[in-house]
Amino acid sequence: MSIASLRINKQKMGVAGNTEESPYYERLVKLIPGEIISIYVTGQGVIPKNNNTALWAWSAACLVMLVVLRAYGTRGDTGGASSTPPQWSAVFISAVSFIIWLYTLGGVFASLSFYQAWVGSLLVITWTFIIPFVYKGD
Repeated sequence: MSIASLRINKQKMGVAGNTEESPYYERLVKLIPGEIISIYVTGQGVIPKNNNTALWAWSAACLVMLVVLRAYGTRGDTGGASSTPPQWSAVFISAVSFIIWLYTLGGVFASLSFYQAWVGSLLVITWTFIIPFVYKGD
């Protein structure tokens, strides 16, 4: 099975070994777990209302799927012994992104006393904008 690479690389350029970063937009797209967010939203839609146990279980299952998919997708060349390990920093960033999206969507967090929808919206905007500037890959 082959999936599109989610790996963010700094590429060696020239004789001096200078590095060139992946473009901001490329890092942005690769760090937002859109595939898991869409899976979560679809599953959330079929869970009966007021069934918080099922919603928490579904949220945890989606987080596990995210870690597995992102660990697989951020590995280097998968051909043999020269494979590089997953980019665990990128996996962690995607997991945090997913949790922020969960908070923004309400779902399991909506039943908690500290939940404020506007805080989630501001978190999504800020995190999405800043994180590609901070994380530049290996």
